[in-house]
Amino acid sequence: MTAGTTQESTLGSLRRTILLLRLPAGLVAVACFLASLAVHAAAIRGGISADTSELWLLHWGISPLIVLATLTPAALAGRTLTFRELVASIPAPALTVVMLALIYVLASFVLLWPETGAGEPLVRDGRFFFNDHGILREVTAGAFHLERNLTVRLYSGAWAYLYLVSAMLLLGTRQPQVQTKARKS
Repeated sequence: MTAGTTQESTLGSLRRTILLLRLPAGLVAVACFLASLAVHAAAIRGGISADTSELWLLHWGISPLIVLATLTPAALAGRTLTFRELVASIPAPALTVVMLALIYVLASFVLLWPETGAGEPLVRDGRFFFNDHGILREVTAGAFHLERNLTVRLYSGAWAYLYLVSAMLLLGTRQPQVQTKARKS
C-alpha cells in the first residue's frame, strides 16, 4: 500500500466518522443550546446561585462540538470548501438566526463587559470576595451575586451562540452545490 492510498483511506475513515457522529452530536448541541439558554435566562433574572461549578461543563463541552461542526460541511462535500461554498450550504433562515444571535452576543459583551471587571468572585468562610490578580477585596453579598450573575450571563450567551452554530452546522448543513462556470459563447 502506498502512502497516498493510506492517506486516502485515513481521510475516508475520518469522513465516515464525522458523518456518523453528525446526528448524535447535533442533538447534543441542541440540548446544550437549550441548557445554555436556561442558564442565560436565570442569569438575566439574577437567579444564579453562589456555586456555579456545574455550569462550566457547558463551557468545556463546546470545543469538541465546534470542531466536529466545522468539519461536517467539508465531510458532506468530500472536499475542502471555500467560505462562499460553506455559507451557501447553510439554509438562509439558519444564517439569519445565527447572525441575529451574533449581534445579541456582541452587544451583550460591549454593554456588560465593563461591569464585570471586579475580579473573580470567591466565597471563603461565608464571606464574599473578589480576587483581582491576587488582591482580595471583601464585598457585600449583593455585589458578589450581581458580579456572578453578570459573568454567567456573558458566558452563557456565548455558549448559547456557539451551541446554536454547532447545531446549525451539524443538523442544517446541506450538500454543497457544485459551482460550474458558465462558458462564454
